[in-house]
Amino acid sequence: MKYFLGIDPSLTDTGIAIINDKNEIVFSDSIKTENQGNYVKNRFERCFVISNGIKEFVVNYKIDVIAIENYSLQGKGKIVQLVELGTFIRQNFFNSLILEVAPLSLKKYILGNVKGSNKSLILKEVFKKWGIDVDNDNIADAFVLAKLARHYYYKNVLKTNDVFHKYQDEVIDSVYNQNFKKWTN
Repeated sequence: MKYFLGIDPSLTDTGIAIINDKNEIVFSDSIKTENQGNYVKNRFERCFVISNGIKEFVVNYKIDVIAIENYSLQGKGKIVQLVELGTFIRQNFFNSLILEVAPLSLKKYILGNVKGSNKSLILKEVFKKWGIDVDNDNIADAFVLAKLARHYYYKNVLKTNDVFHKYQDEVIDSVYNQNFKKWTN
């Protein structure tokens, strides 16, 4: 059995979703943390809690592909803390296949475009397309990322001809180009 993990990193509510190769939901939840102060020690403890929580799932389920939402440069002044969190998460999975997915690519993968997209629309589309009913937008994003990781695996690792929407294939090609093309040429 193959397992695919989607991670929507957040300092307050990191979304996690795991699906298997049969497209079945294995697990979904979020890791919630509170700000305990802006000292380096406090920030790193928070990052440690989140990254270790995710690491448990990777080890327990032997995750094959991880898709993580990449940094949004549209942030509200917390870019340094988000980079710290992202570094903590990524360093745990150095030997794993990690796909970094731009926020707009995530939106395009589920919605088909990025115009007028908002969090409630993504929640609706996750339910409409896949029957996954969640009320947490971070978990919804994590499901999109897990589905994207599975799609990537089938298209680029197994080289199958599974049928997906054209816009989803475009996102997968973009993810490949951003993550691997420069290393394989």
